[in-house]
Amino acid sequence: MGVIKKWWLRFLLLVSACVAVIIGSSIREEQFFTCVMGVDLLGATPAQCLWVIETIGPSEDLLLLVEEEWSLSAVLSYPTPETLALAQLLIDHGIDVNSPQRVNGVEIPTIHGAILSRELEAFNLLIKNGVDINQVYSATEDNALQFAYRLQKKRASVELGKMISTLESMQ
Repeated sequence: MGVIKKWWLRFLLLVSACVAVIIGSSIREEQFFTCVMGVDLLGATPAQCLWVIETIGPSEDLLLLVEEEWSLSAVLSYPTPETLALAQLLIDHGIDVNSPQRVNGVEIPTIHGAILSRELEAFNLLIKNGVDINQVYSATEDNALQFAYRLQKKRASVELGKMISTLESMQ
C-alpha cells in the first residue's frame, strides 16, 4: 500500500508541475499586474497575484510598462492593501515617485494625483518615499501644498486637511 501512495504522490506532483508550467507560460506578467489592480484573472485574488509578482520580482518589461503606459499614479488611483504593496514594490525596483501621469497630453505629478483623488494612503506612501512636494502642476502652476489649498477651498475634506498638515510641516 505504501508503494501505491508514493506513486500517486509523485504522479500528483508531476501533474501539478505540468499545470503550473502551462498556466505560467500562458499568463503574462501584465495579467498578474492587472489582477492586483482588481481585474479578475482565472479566479485569482489580488493578493494571490501580488504574491506571484513579489515572488518572481517585477521584470524589466513590467517596470517599463508601468513607466511608459500605466504610471505610478494609476497604480495608486484605487489604493487597496495590494495596490499599495505593489506600488512600494515598484518603487523599490526603481519606479520614480516623481514621474507624472500623462492624461490627454497633460502631465499630472504623482503627488497632485493623490491629492486630487484625496487618497491619504497613496499620499503617505509617496511622502514616505521622498516625492518632490515642490513639483509644479502645469495646469494650475501650483506645488503640492498650493494645490491642496485650492482643492480644500472648493470642497473641504478631512483627508485634504491631513495632507495639508503634512505638507505644511515639510515647508
